[in-house]
Amino acid sequence: MPKSIKQLTTEAFDDDDIEHAQKFMDITLEAWKQISESITRIVIATFLLVAIFELLVNAKSINSVSLGGLSFSNTSLLQQFMPALIAYLFFYALSMVDIFTYRGSIYRRLVERFQPKLAESELLLTVQPRLYGPWGFGVGRQSDPSKIDSLNSAANLIVATFSIFILPFAFEFQAYYDLIHKYGFGNTYVWISVIVAAFFMAVFTVKIVFGVSSGRAG
Repeated sequence: MPKSIKQLTTEAFDDDDIEHAQKFMDITLEAWKQISESITRIVIATFLLVAIFELLVNAKSINSVSLGGLSFSNTSLLQQFMPALIAYLFFYALSMVDIFTYRGSIYRRLVERFQPKLAESELLLTVQPRLYGPWGFGVGRQSDPSKIDSLNSAANLIVATFSIFILPFAFEFQAYYDLIHKYGFGNTYVWISVIVAAFFMAVFTVKIVFGVSSGRAG
């Protein structure tokens, strides 16, 4: 059975290991910031790919396209597998949020143990890494938010609900509807792509269900 964060931090540091704990806290904070930046890049890349797919699947005269330095002359094959790649990115971004939450929990646990006064002040909430955009709702909110914070939280809730519970599934359904309509019901590559996308969307759904039930989603 995996050890809890409390067990891990207790085993790693004695009560008088303040100096070593502080060094590890600095490392954890930096890693926490890096994962936040990575999630932002992944989300942006995902929405850009969605836009590119919609452009390609509805275009009649685009014969080649370049993505990240890679050139594709066969846009048909690219179109057929882009929804599967996007499904993977939906899943991957949500997995990265779990890592973000885990690293934050480690950092806060160490602060609570070695700097309890700072932990109680909630001053950390003003400087700790945050998640902005679709998967940032509910992560690092203040316990007594201002009216502006409340408005932002309400807006983020709407965005998060749409982006997590509606957009991924709506996009995948619409994408394969368009692909089957364009390339035919019997196209082998489309069905391989469907199977791959269905796998990642199934795992994505499981992670959402378990995240909601454990209070870590939203």
